[in-house]
Amino acid sequence: MLAGVPVMTETHHETLLGLDNVPLRLPVATFPLRVLAGLIDYLIFGVIVTLLVIAGVWAVSRSGTQSPWVFALFILGYFVLEYGYFVGLEIMMSGQTPGKKVFGLRVTTRQGGQASSGAILVRNAFRSLDMVVGIPFMMWHPLGQRIGDRLASTLVLETAPAATEAIVRRAPQHWGSKEIALAEEFLRRSVSMDKLRSQRMAERLLESIERESPGFLGPVVARDPVERLRDELGVTS
Repeated sequence: MLAGVPVMTETHHETLLGLDNVPLRLPVATFPLRVLAGLIDYLIFGVIVTLLVIAGVWAVSRSGTQSPWVFALFILGYFVLEYGYFVGLEIMMSGQTPGKKVFGLRVTTRQGGQASSGAILVRNAFRSLDMVVGIPFMMWHPLGQRIGDRLASTLVLETAPAATEAIVRRAPQHWGSKEIALAEEFLRRSVSMDKLRSQRMAERLLESIERESPGFLGPVVARDPVERLRDELGVTS
């Protein structure tokens, strides 16, 4: 049967047992890259906050209001804006922010698939707490997960610049979203893998599909197993 359970970890990688126990290694983003990406994002965010503070101070000075609630609203507005900046951009940019995009990072599921909007909402709900206690978690955890990532079951991965999107448009009946995400991750990374190893993995996936969903695969022709897998799953990229 299919599994998606972590079986071992290596430096900056997670090895998963995926389709038919085919191992997939996910390139977990290193701590320095995440810090640099965060610096870029907070630099942009800082410019936005500075402009809003200047506008707010001008408005307060014009109105002559000196209520302490004004400053409380400023503080509350900061946290709301911070949350909205990261949540909004990660949802609109498919798991990226400007900082992550510069360094080729992306928020994904534990299987390397696209993180849902709900997962992004959860992982960023603890951003302020993570700024205080989450950094040690991220440094020492083998998958670089901070508190928000653990609760949302997300990872931050390094994306290969040369990798193209591999979207499964036709899937066996026994596959769910996890299996589709694993297949897409394998096909994206097959171009940079050892050719013999990628062919063997594709053959095992094809055997699994034939065993679990008889009749799904078309007639066997003499061609590369990876290309046949792509064709059978309707992957055109």
